[in-house]
Amino acid sequence: MKKNSLIDGFDYKCVIESTVVSPCFTIAIPTFRRQDLLLQAINSALSQVCNFEFEVIVVDNDPEGFISEEILAIIEKSNGRVAYYKNLNNIGMFNNWTQCFYLAKAEWVTLLCDDDLLDFGALQKVASLNLECANIISGGFTRVDLITGRVTGEGLFGTVLKKLFWIIVDSDIAKIESKDWLYQCVTPPGMVGLFLRRKLVLSVGGFDPNNYPCADYYALYDYCKRFGSCYLIRDNLGFYRIGVNEYASGKVMLGFVEKNNILRKTISTDNNDDSWLSSFFINILTCSDAYAARKFEVTQVLDSLAISSILRSRFAVQFGRLIILILILFRAFKKRGLQLEKKI
Repeated sequence: MKKNSLIDGFDYKCVIESTVVSPCFTIAIPTFRRQDLLLQAINSALSQVCNFEFEVIVVDNDPEGFISEEILAIIEKSNGRVAYYKNLNNIGMFNNWTQCFYLAKAEWVTLLCDDDLLDFGALQKVASLNLECANIISGGFTRVDLITGRVTGEGLFGTVLKKLFWIIVDSDIAKIESKDWLYQCVTPPGMVGLFLRRKLVLSVGGFDPNNYPCADYYALYDYCKRFGSCYLIRDNLGFYRIGVNEYASGKVMLGFVEKNNILRKTISTDNNDDSWLSSFFINILTCSDAYAARKFEVTQVLDSLAISSILRSRFAVQFGRLIILILILFRAFKKRGLQLEKKI
């Protein structure tokens, strides 16, 4: 089914209506046939400790699916804070993300995938900032094993990078610039703990499913490039849970390798940097992505991208990551001491 327009969204029905009229924030939960996880996501959304109105909306992409008794019960006890929508057709994951922004009432929206959780203080932390000066607020997150609940961490590279970055920035906030997206998707995986302006997301067309499985990376870079005023904050705002994820298949992982490569070349061009050094960094990052997907057959993808075999070794990947680490930290020095003033 094709989208009618960004004004009309996709065809849907409202199963349960929210009574919140003018929320400061919308927590939007896209879901598809995971009622047990959805229950936990709704619970985390309703557990917000804050002194203002917010709404929670569930956008169910399973037209024929049921709503569990447990979910109906928690919605009934929410004092009208939760709305439940069903798409009349399965419109795909990324179109459903866009639908979430269409159906939200608030100016500021955070997307909470049904297998993730929101920190109980997330809304209050973001609301304390001077949001008039921002278009994206992206918080920290904790990576958690979905089955065991154990914190898995970011690995040695990610942990060292995060700690050194904030030490160098010497602030609780850092501004995201267009070129920062070349070295990494600077926002959290799965959009957890990411706050966006509803109208601006819709104005860029939402999340294009043609960029699957990296449609969030593509859309957020485009958003940042067009509107600017994008900020990272040090505080953890959510929990990214690993375990039940459609990204775990070989086909999807290979899609990441290829699509990330294409986007990085676009970012390099947008920043008027088509030098051999930029090309080298892009190839190293692509090999790093491929190494992460090494249990799948990646040779054909790397061949199609014309990446030298010299860069494909484990040593080259680790050496390349070290160089990227240095570059990211070098860029962090430019962000030192930045403050996005808090409300008084």
